[in-house]
Amino acid sequence: MAKVKFDQRKALHAMLFVVTRLPNPANVYNVLKCLYYADRKHLQEYGRQIYGETFYALEHGPVPSAAYEIIKYVDGCAKWDLQFPEALEMLEVNAIYVSARGAPDTDLLSRSDMACLLDASRKYGTMPFGRLKKLSHKGNAFENADPNGEMKLDDLIDELRDAGAVASHLKDRNPGEAHAKRDSVHHAKPRTA
Repeated sequence: MAKVKFDQRKALHAMLFVVTRLPNPANVYNVLKCLYYADRKHLQEYGRQIYGETFYALEHGPVPSAAYEIIKYVDGCAKWDLQFPEALEMLEVNAIYVSARGAPDTDLLSRSDMACLLDASRKYGTMPFGRLKKLSHKGNAFENADPNGEMKLDDLIDELRDAGAVASHLKDRNPGEAHAKRDSVHHAKPRTA
């Protein structure tokens, strides 16, 4: 299964996009769940992930691991130094709350990225913890993962509407290009003046 290469800078600005649409300061739990649900919707609707995230099945539900590492890094709790000064400049984290110190660079996000992030922010951004936890524990991707283990992208895709089409799209090296038989290729002749 083809996976989008992780883009750390895009992850930061996707997170900022969500944070700037939630009450200030935003709850880290809700921000991370917004990123999870936005990515699911983007996979469903557009056949790709927003920034190449990997999700883990933690105690309180699916967690976008790279986004969580950025939050822990800014809060001074990361296991390693991400050497990501832009995150330190753009985010402020205080244990369970996160605030934006600046606006997201929307040039890094496609319109479809922003639409899914906005939709998830509206649906899950202020949802109470218990309700969001219960909701996010559903599904084979979460249930099939080991506790604290990686959720398989294939399992996540299998939960989506039209899962076969999404999986086929992700396996295609050149999605969107026409597939023609070699012997039936027609070459147009240039016009003469």
